[in-house]
Formats: sequence, C-alpha cells, structure tokens
Amino acid sequence: GFTPNGDGDNDVFLAEGNGIDSFEMQVFDRWGGIVFESSDIKYGWDGLDSNYDVVGIGIYLYNILVYDYNGKLWLYNGEISLIR
Repeated sequence: GFTPNGDGDNDVFLAEGNGIDSFEMQVFDRWGGIVFESSDIKYGWDGLDSNYDVVGIGIYLYNILVYDYNGKLWLYNGEISLIR
C-alpha cells in the first residue's frame, strides 16, 4: 500500500527495475476504469486521477508491461491499497 498524504513518506506508487527498454503502467479502479497511466518508470501514481482529482481510499489494480533490453516481455499484475 501507499499513503499519498503529502508527508514525504510513501506518497507515490512507483515501479523499479533495471535493463528496461519500454515501460507501461496502468492503475484501475474497482469498476475497471483507468485512474492512472504512465509510460515513464520514474513517474509514479500519486493518488490523483487523470483530472487531478483525489481518488478515494481503497484497493486498486495495477498492470505493468515491461520490455527489457533483450526484447523479452514481462507482465506484472496486482493490487495496491491506497490509504490516506
């Protein structure tokens, strides 16, 4: 989980990795709507939606798609808890 409350501690949900050629991350609400998208591994989700509105506490789903320098595809799916 993460706590985007502006205290500087655990405020952003970020992916990390090495040897990455291409990166895509999407975060979905419980109805399947996209609340966040990024194609830059250094740009994570700060708890705001695409309109810069604060989203509610709860469980969100993420989908991360990565191509490494060898062209191999890596997929990561999971849940993230947003706590304020």
